[in-house]
This record gives sequence, C-alpha cells and structure tokens, in this order.
Amino acid sequence: MKKPIEIDLLGKISTDDFDRFLEYLESTEDFVWLSKTIRCRKYTLRGVPASVVDVLIDDNIDRWPNDPMVVELSKKTGKYDGQLRDRITIRRRQAHQVADIPHICLRCDLDASKLDVVIRLTIGAERREYATLRSDLNDYSLARIVMWHWRRYYIHLVDGDMIRAFADHWAIEQSESAQRWTLAEANRAASRALYRLSRDEGWRKLTLREREKYDIRSQWVRNEMYAAAVSKRIGNALGVGEYTLYVAHPEG
Repeated sequence: MKKPIEIDLLGKISTDDFDRFLEYLESTEDFVWLSKTIRCRKYTLRGVPASVVDVLIDDNIDRWPNDPMVVELSKKTGKYDGQLRDRITIRRRQAHQVADIPHICLRCDLDASKLDVVIRLTIGAERREYATLRSDLNDYSLARIVMWHWRRYYIHLVDGDMIRAFADHWAIEQSESAQRWTLAEANRAASRALYRLSRDEGWRKLTLREREKYDIRSQWVRNEMYAAAVSKRIGNALGVGEYTLYVAHPEG
C-alpha cells in the first residue's frame, strides 16, 4: 500500500502531497463555475466511473500557498440521467466564510489488500470508498470502443458505415495519446468524440429537465424538432425567453 496522502487545507498545502493526489485523478474537459470568481476544473477518480463520483478543483491553483481552502462533500444529480453521485469540491474560501468553516483535512489512500483496488477518501468526519475498475488499456482497440459507445448510447446516428469510418479515423488520430490512457480515459474520449459528431450532424442532447419541460421522450433529438417544441410551448418565435415575454406582455 502506498503511503496515505493527507492535505491540510489551511494554507499549509504540501506540493508533493498535492501532486500525488492528482495522480489519483483523471482530468475532463469540463469546468464548473461556483461563483463569478471561482472556476473549478472537473476531474474523476482514476478508474472510477464519473457516474459514481467527481472532483472539482479550484482553477487558481497557483494562489493556494497563501489562500485558505475548504473541502466539501456533497451530492450531485446528473443533468442528463438524473443519477445521484458524490461530488468532492476543493476551492478557495470566500472572505465571509473564513470564520465559519471548520478546519478540514483530505486524506486519500489506496487499499490493495482487497481483491480490487479501493480508493479511500476521508474528508473531515466523512469517509468514502470507491472500487476501481480494471484500468489498463492493454490491447483494447480504440475503434471498437467507439463502436461500443455508438451501439449503446449514440444509435440515433443511424449510418453505421459512416460511424465505422469515423471510428477508424479517430483511432488513428488518438493513437499517440492512447499510450498514456487508462481504459476509463479511452471510454470517456470515445464518448466525447461521438457527442461532438452528433452535434455537428444536427442533434441535440436534452437534459432531464428539458425532456420534462417540453414533453419529449428521446434524449437525443434533431435541432429542428427541439426548436419546434420550444416554439410550441412559448407560442412565439424561437429565441424569446419566457421571462422576456412576460415582461413585454404581463397581462398574458
């Protein structure tokens, strides 16, 4: 077992410990704004599905030696599937919170004594354990990974020949990056590639809230279908929000 990592978030952060903590994480392309001044990059725990837990880290890492920090453990509902997952946030304290938030440390270690490797996180009095999936990419074919995601999540792209050509081309482009990827990173990259392709082909992925609001059952819809559903509900030209309409015509 590796030596546990313990990070004191009261302006006493060990650079070595924090660098070791980052080794447990896989970066995504997403950012989350917690306020007008705090932007966090989203990470996942290495080998653990993003649907189970994600990690937000303040983007202004260079200011940490002097800024007081706080660790928060909360629940986050997925905007597309509604699935509940853990969210760990490491951010700067706001000036008005310095006296209100207790001293909290983050402790992270790998437990290899069990059959599967487990990442244990202790945040204050809270403790979480996350089992990791097999993470070595080994001989997995990137093109086959793309095809697996297409058949399971992106079947709205009905042209199978086009997808196969896309998968082969994408695999060649990503071959150098794949040498450093885990299986989880390869799956995430393949899914993102198909997501971008869907948007380029004129599809829109609806959040759970949008599907309920516009009474649409499918998660992926054509842009023109979405525009028609919005126009029908608002009763006016697309692009005019409900609040704007109300202000202009409060009488109804």
